[in-house]
Amino acid sequence: MPIVVLTTASTSPWTAPADFLATGHTVTLIGSGGNGSLGVTGSATAAAGSGGGGGACTALTYSSGTLNPGTTVAFLINAGGSANATQWETSAAGTGNGYQAQSGGNASGATQGAASGSATTLGAGPAVVYTATNHIGAAGGVGGGTADLGGGGGGGGGGTAANGGAGGSSVAAAATGGGGGGGGGAANAGAAGSTTTGGTGGNGATGAGGGSGANGTGSSGGGGGVGNAASTAGLGGSGTNLSTAPNAGFGGGGGGAGGKSTTGAVNLTGGNGGSYGGGGGGTGGMRTAGSTQTIGSGAAGVIVINYTASVLHGYGQQGVEVQTLIAPTTAGSRGSRRSAAGLRHKPGWAFPFGWVNAGWEIQPPQPPHRPLAKQAGALRHKVGFYGFGWVNFGYEQTYAQPPHRWFKSPDIGDSGNEAVFIPPVAAPVVGWGWEVAPPLKLKPRPEKWSSASQIDDGVIQSKFVQWTNQGYEQTYTQPVHKWFKSPDVGYPLIEGPFVQWRNVGFEIQPPPPPHRWYKSPDVGNPGGLDSPFVNWIFDGWEQTAAQPPHPRFKSPDVGSPLIEGPYFFWQNAGWDIPPPLFKQSPFTKPKILELGDASGVDGPFTQWRNAGWEIQPPPPRHIWCR
Repeated sequence: MPIVVLTTASTSPWTAPADFLATGHTVTLIGSGGNGSLGVTGSATAAAGSGGGGGACTALTYSSGTLNPGTTVAFLINAGGSANATQWETSAAGTGNGYQAQSGGNASGATQGAASGSATTLGAGPAVVYTATNHIGAAGGVGGGTADLGGGGGGGGGGTAANGGAGGSSVAAAATGGGGGGGGGAANAGAAGSTTTGGTGGNGATGAGGGSGANGTGSSGGGGGVGNAASTAGLGGSGTNLSTAPNAGFGGGGGGAGGKSTTGAVNLTGGNGGSYGGGGGGTGGMRTAGSTQTIGSGAAGVIVINYTASVLHGYGQQGVEVQTLIAPTTAGSRGSRRSAAGLRHKPGWAFPFGWVNAGWEIQPPQPPHRPLAKQAGALRHKVGFYGFGWVNFGYEQTYAQPPHRWFKSPDIGDSGNEAVFIPPVAAPVVGWGWEVAPPLKLKPRPEKWSSASQIDDGVIQSKFVQWTNQGYEQTYTQPVHKWFKSPDVGYPLIEGPFVQWRNVGFEIQPPPPPHRWYKSPDVGNPGGLDSPFVNWIFDGWEQTAAQPPHPRFKSPDVGSPLIEGPYFFWQNAGWDIPPPLFKQSPFTKPKILELGDASGVDGPFTQWRNAGWEIQPPPPRHIWCR
């Protein structure tokens, strides 16, 4: 099952991968841990610092909503010491619609960092709905006191099964050892420090708490630092409860640094909270000022996503592909159970999946038959035979059935499976059975009563008989086929499991962009197809007046006085019409190809040569892998 780990280095939003399947996926949110606080120095009654609180853990199980491959989901993850929660489906701190795991509180002086809250949702309603389970992170250990005591341990972060453990507090008289950190994902508190020995960290969901000054293992708390000496508390353990590559789990609280009630300045360092969500430890009080004090920092939050991949592969190139199933979006209709489809106006399934070739390789084709170079026989123009040594191999020949021998003598027949022929004896003819039925008579006329009439016409109709069922009961019909609705196994006999389809391959070529129409009449279309609008204004001389209609004068003597002359009879005179030009004979037999037709109508022969780029070959045939 693929695991996605989102940290503070990840960028929102997260995009669901191509093999993502929403059904059954889980999202685990862990809030950030709070920082510890510094103890007071330079006084015999200096107060110790306190530990920070652990972050909460909210486990989400998918219920409903659209979350397909390629869908983006906003999120927010904070560093340790932040007051903001770790959020899913919204990246705006404290606002929007989504889910959250609240962070642990920061310690301040002698006041411990508060435990995280238990709220799991933000806003009115997230788009993708989950079932949420929450366990809070514990409060840090209390510092304070008036005798240079050890610092409080950090609280452990919450887990998926239990709350975190509280940090240890060194409040007993003369207890300069720091308190142990609380366990992560288990309600085991860190121990209080003693006179000069730091408290043991609380056990977490995995591992064991560190001893005095030692780091916690697994998700357990770190041990408190030693007292009255340079003190470095143990770090909270970083769990791997949720992921091992990369590591992600519930963080234990860091141990508190010890205090120093004697004179002399020393360096004090609180333990950092474990990843993820562990609270940092505080530093103890110190009688002499002038040393370096470093508080323990709370761990950052994290988001871990577990989902089922849509394609499961076999080992290497062996085995077959198994497609993970997905339930139909709308249940109840018989058609939706029988076929996977995005049919028109029909509910169905979406089929995005990434295809990966697996299974056995394609069987190579059979090599062509090569005839034997040497054959036994008398070859043409050859003397003798080519010899070869024949060796029988393979299975023995199946024996053929022996031929059946026909015995033509009717006296003895076949001694094996035939008897002697015995002619049949003629038997007398005896009348058997019923008499031949007489032919039907023609019905004289149609009846005027119904078929249910009580009248018997004696020919083809009888009286109505009331039917009563008797005898054996009807044989039961075959029961209807049961449809198995489980998408995990399908119907074990004739149906395979449901396969989720995902589109792969090249994208559809986008259509060409629409032509932009420029409506400005000043510039037209700068691209080159439209010129600017020109407002036409008539200018120059007026239009020439149309020719007046021609008056038709019917008199052949005077014609039209304006444009027609009088009619007169034509007589041919002068020279004869010259004959037409001779037809040019085609130049059928050019003697010289380089010159063509010397008379000027044919050009010389030109040898054509192809030039330019070759024709693009067709794309290769698509190979179907079985």
